[in-house]
Amino acid sequence: MEFVDPHGQIADIWPALFAIPAFLGGVTFSVVLGIAERRRRFDELSIPRFGAWGAVAGLVVGTLPFIMGSNSSGLPTWQLALMVMVPISVLSGVSAAGSLAIARMADKRESLAAAPDTAELPGDTT
Repeated sequence: MEFVDPHGQIADIWPALFAIPAFLGGVTFSVVLGIAERRRRFDELSIPRFGAWGAVAGLVVGTLPFIMGSNSSGLPTWQLALMVMVPISVLSGVSAAGSLAIARMADKRESLAAAPDTAELPGDTT
């Protein structure tokens, strides 16, 4: 079933709902990584360590709702905090580790494409 808004008056909030926390998470991760690993290059970091810093950034972002607002859910605050902070931390860590893994795969592809052909090696008599 296709839905068409003939008057163009329906606002879609989903992009903003997910984009704002993702942007905050990315900025927080950049700050955490910059402070913690400022003297290292990406190729010097391990994927688990990169993921751990991503999880720390997720933990920081996960605390923001509790710093900014009140708990009106009826749940104890510690339960609500666990329900929010644990998934954000885990997903942030997985995203960070995945990003580094993808960047390394892309780097390997570029280095393979830039490598000279084996037929041009010195000592080749063919």
